[in-house]
Amino acid sequence: MVLNFLILAWIIFLLVKGVNNMRATLEKQKNEEPAAPPPVDVQLLTEIRDLLKTQRA
Repeated sequence: MVLNFLILAWIIFLLVKGVNNMRATLEKQKNEEPAAPPPVDVQLLTEIRDLLKTQRA
């Protein structure tokens, strides 16, 4: 009975540890990859949109 509990507790501990490691790895990858700047045409269109908004106001 006690042996079964210890084995089950050890398995659960390893599962939780593995999930935490995977979560930490995903967070590192998410933070390391900087967002790519938008293409030049999108930047130009954004500037034009902003200029038109200021002219209307």
